[in-house]
Amino acid sequence: MRRRQAGNYRGNAAYIIGGLAVCAIVGMLGLYIYQSQQAPPKPDVVDLNEVADAKPKIPKANTDETKKNESNDTKTSLINEQDKKDETKKKNSDKTGFSDMDVPDSEQAKDSKPEKTAPEKQEPKKAEPEKTEPEIQETSASVTNVSFPKGETLMWPVSGNVLMNYSMDGTIYFATLDQYKYNPAIIIQSSVNTKVLSATDGIVNSIINDEETGLTMTIDLGSGYKAVYGQLKENQVKEGDYVEKGEVLGFINEPTKYYSKEGTNLYFKLLKDDQPINPVDYFE
Repeated sequence: MRRRQAGNYRGNAAYIIGGLAVCAIVGMLGLYIYQSQQAPPKPDVVDLNEVADAKPKIPKANTDETKKNESNDTKTSLINEQDKKDETKKKNSDKTGFSDMDVPDSEQAKDSKPEKTAPEKQEPKKAEPEKTEPEIQETSASVTNVSFPKGETLMWPVSGNVLMNYSMDGTIYFATLDQYKYNPAIIIQSSVNTKVLSATDGIVNSIINDEETGLTMTIDLGSGYKAVYGQLKENQVKEGDYVEKGEVLGFINEPTKYYSKEGTNLYFKLLKDDQPINPVDYFE
């Protein structure tokens, strides 16, 4: 009985020791696995923190250095400007024999004023060319100036019979109007589309449409003389044009209702100081 009990004790002790060994092994494995998962390597953490701490320090040092450089630059620029001012003062003192310290501020201001106003004195000289403008206008106007009579006579503006003579001393009969009245012009017979020529040199004063004489052109001959051409069409000149003797002014048109019985004609009137005179006395 005792031997059996001792064998049983030995068998139980072996089981207990084996179980403890297994538990120890399992515990060590679990501890190793736990430590490998939870604890990161310390060197990596330290390196990251050092890098993180080092980053803000670098711009700090740079900003301090840039500030120092900027302050140094401003100081040097101010020193250079002061040196330039000192040099100009020395040059002025060498020329005049006085320094800026010897001359009061009021006197320096007086000396500087003539330099500012010097260009203003030269400006009025630019207005001198304007004096020549009237002279240019006078010479250009004299080119187209006309003066009648010039010693030569008027040429007939159209060739044809005189249907009605100039009559301001007495009345004459107008067939279309069937009445007697004064006639300040001459009525020269002509045909439609006949060329109307300028009786002498002149400047076209006006071109109007008149109820009695149709398209009527007045030419200034100079010296108070004017020539009036009526019953025209298709005028070849315009107001302000200079025309020469024999130049085409226009063409004969159909007569107005005031001269329907007299037929197609040229209405020609000569004025002196706006008063009608007999043009026949001036024809060739």
